[in-house]
Amino acid sequence: MYNQTPLEIMKEFSASSFSLSKARIRLDEIYGNFSEFGVQHLVQETISGVDCYTTNYKPSKINSVILFVHGGGFSLGSSIGHRHVISRISELTQYKIISVEYSLSPDKKFPSQIHEVESVYQHLLENYGCVYIIGYTAGGNIALSLCQLKDIILPKKLVLVSPPTNLSFINSYDNDYSGDWVTHEKLMSLPKNYLVDMLDIANPMVSPTLNNNLRLPETLLQVGENEILLPSVLEFYNSKKAFNKITLSLWENMFHGWHNFGLALNSAENAIKEISEFVS
Repeated sequence: MYNQTPLEIMKEFSASSFSLSKARIRLDEIYGNFSEFGVQHLVQETISGVDCYTTNYKPSKINSVILFVHGGGFSLGSSIGHRHVISRISELTQYKIISVEYSLSPDKKFPSQIHEVESVYQHLLENYGCVYIIGYTAGGNIALSLCQLKDIILPKKLVLVSPPTNLSFINSYDNDYSGDWVTHEKLMSLPKNYLVDMLDIANPMVSPTLNNNLRLPETLLQVGENEILLPSVLEFYNSKKAFNKITLSLWENMFHGWHNFGLALNSAENAIKEISEFVS
């Protein structure tokens, strides 16, 4: 059905010299080509002044909702691009999902994204009895920042998928991750685009691993064993597991963002099912 494997496609994308605007379009196209769900499965709406997308069919569980924070390295990605993950989880859980179209960097910098997600989250807390959060890749970093805000009410459960938890990425230089499409160069561009001041890398709101007092709800932490972010994710897990209930889920041979390739990878469907069962 496909001339290239998902990993080959993503490596080609990573090596391209697209402008930022074209890269945003192309990434959404790639993910969309491997989704069984069309763009019509998501409906745009504004919540607390923030653009969002929501699943367009009525779920059977109306008292619970999932807040989805998409990935894309802070500068790429969209709800539409992640529609396979969003729609499939909603289908399996029968929960409504609200995905936040937070401002991308470098158009807006930290902490704008956190405040936008917080505005939507507070609205959901006021209108639903139970709120879950799924933070996908860079969205996992934003979700962890949200959980550190003063007086914040934590979600019922938290799902983190391959979150960048220490934006120094110092551990990612330990090995050669040829089984991933994200490169060291791509990693180092994240804080440069996201932050006004590179010194903020040491801020726990940017690098949650550095928060020794971080307290989380029950959390599922997924990461692919071939990911360049694996050492950073493991460092986060090992530093937080003593005081938090975190389930670490390692996925053999998987690369960054594999959930978006639902039509090509059994592991994408199985990882989505694991997430759905965790929040159900």
